[in-house]
Amino acid sequence: MTDTVELLDAQNRATPEAAAPETGPVATDLMIHTAVTEEMLVAAWQATKGSDDTPAWLSRVATLLAAGYGPMPATPTDETAHHLLTAAVTAANATAEAAVVEANARQLAHDEFSNDVRRRAARAVNNREICLSGTNYALERLGITTLPVEYSVELLVPVTVRVRATDEEDAYDRAADEVRDMLCGGDLDFDEYDLRREGAQVSDEDIDLDDLD
Repeated sequence: MTDTVELLDAQNRATPEAAAPETGPVATDLMIHTAVTEEMLVAAWQATKGSDDTPAWLSRVATLLAAGYGPMPATPTDETAHHLLTAAVTAANATAEAAVVEANARQLAHDEFSNDVRRRAARAVNNREICLSGTNYALERLGITTLPVEYSVELLVPVTVRVRATDEEDAYDRAADEVRDMLCGGDLDFDEYDLRREGAQVSDEDIDLDDLD
């Protein structure tokens, strides 16, 4: 509705004095004229929607109609008010729908462009024509999702295991067996704050283009 109000505001520059008169008594005061117009729109809105709740922008529409369309009958009919309101709502809906269509088209074009750039970049990386880190830096600067990077990571995980044994060597062996069992069973418990990063290496495998879709 805001677009329709702005459209009325831009198109209707005529003053009540400069507008061509219409039939019927003319309001002598612009404020009264505007108030009458707003009452017309409110009555039409309530009759159309079946509700006493009216939008705040009706007042602005009434001001624009009074200022831009010239004198109006002092005793307008409900049919006239209904016609004015219906036209305004129709125009607003058309403007909103056109804006949505245009926005969707722009987004689709942007997505197609971004996807094409990513796939071309991935092929160039796989062919060792450009480096992955520099490519992702450029993609990020363009606002395009960066290419996936695979890492091989080594973590040192301290684990405390309590076992019964005859000597220290036997205790380590039993503890190693316990850790293997816990790793296979998924029951290994450790303090994540004690994790230590031992190193990371970027994988040299090619980027799977199917993962980019």
